[in-house]
Amino acid sequence: MAKFNIFIAILALFLVASTVLADNSIENEISPSGLSDDDYDDEDLISPSPYGDGVDYDDDYDEASPPTTEEDSYGRECALILGQDCGYQVFYGIFYDQSVNTTCCHKLVYMGKDCSDVLVKSVLKSPALGQFDPKQVLEKSAKVYDRCASLYEEEAPSPSFF
Repeated sequence: MAKFNIFIAILALFLVASTVLADNSIENEISPSGLSDDDYDDEDLISPSPYGDGVDYDDDYDEASPPTTEEDSYGRECALILGQDCGYQVFYGIFYDQSVNTTCCHKLVYMGKDCSDVLVKSVLKSPALGQFDPKQVLEKSAKVYDRCASLYEEEAPSPSFF
């Protein structure tokens, strides 16, 4: 059963990651479909150099980027704070009642409750996690976060005026 749970978790993370990556990739690659090598010259295959032609290509970069919502951008920033290893631990803590170490608890609390909620809601969008009740997952997420916050608060020194 544990191997199956790990497989499901890895599959879910793969699906979420591939969705994020697919959003950032080019939808249609330019390819000479249907043409043979004899249908075009080698010069057609050579891209002009972006250097030295006086055009600032960075100006057009934002226009070429795929559209993202503020929540997507915020979620990516949150995921960077948490990191991959801690992301796995928190995922297993929420979905499979496993423990989260103090280092990952600190990262979870540091990124904040809003970040945690955005990431959990993002993961819940994955069809591979359809067997989980979103309400229960959000409740478990709050418990994991609160448990981590209590550890973090216990270790923090209290302010002293003397």
